[in-house]
Amino acid sequence: ARNVLNNSLKVPRARPLGRRLIELDVVGYSFSLLDLILKHSRSILVQLVETIYIAACRSREKRFGEAITLGWGVCEQLVSIL
Repeated sequence: ARNVLNNSLKVPRARPLGRRLIELDVVGYSFSLLDLILKHSRSILVQLVETIYIAACRSREKRFGEAITLGWGVCEQLVSIL
C-alpha cells in the first residue's frame, strides 16, 4: 500500500515516502503460494478477503489493536491452508 499510495491523501511530509524494492523471486514465490491457496479452499476466501479489508479499515481509523488482531487471524488461516 505504501508503494501504491505514496501520499495520495496529501498528508504534509518533509519528503515523499521512499520506495521499496521487492526481488522478482519473492514475487514469483508469492504468486505460487497464492495459487496453492486458491486451489485449496474457495469457501473461506471470501471471509479472508472481508476480514483483511476490515483490518485495513481499522488501521486507517487508527484502531491498531483491532487491525493487528484481524490481520493476525487471516495470517494464521493462510498458514493453516498452506
